[in-house]
Amino acid sequence: SVGKEFIQDLLGTQKDDRYAFCILALLNPQLDYKNNDFHLDHLHPISGFTKNAAIALNLSPEDEEIFLSPEWNNSIVNLQMLDSNENMSKQAKSLEEWVTQETQKKERVAFLDRCIIPNKSSLQLCDFAAFAKERDALLAKKLSELLK
Repeated sequence: SVGKEFIQDLLGTQKDDRYAFCILALLNPQLDYKNNDFHLDHLHPISGFTKNAAIALNLSPEDEEIFLSPEWNNSIVNLQMLDSNENMSKQAKSLEEWVTQETQKKERVAFLDRCIIPNKSSLQLCDFAAFAKERDALLAKKLSELLK
């Protein structure tokens, strides 16, 4: 059986780890991987996770620790599988800006569900710690169901 510790280890997988693509592909079975033109992209751009940004955002010590930790900001919790066209349109946009742009012509809840983004979570960078914890729980639940 697959335990919580194993799932948390999977969710801590870093972007450049050789297993990151496989884990994200498992979480996104609806995508057509035949063209092999997919990118692992940070939902919240990795360039925003700096000590200066944490200070400017006036984060609590606990939130700052999560904000600056690669275990959260560079792991599966902050990554999404995007095809090359989606990734090129996203570029370094904030998560909030990208979701707003993508849902102008699409149903927001369906889009967030497809990307396994918490529906009621703030998408602002200052709320990354809460977002990461909520997304971690969603991803853990989905992995548990998939790996039964």
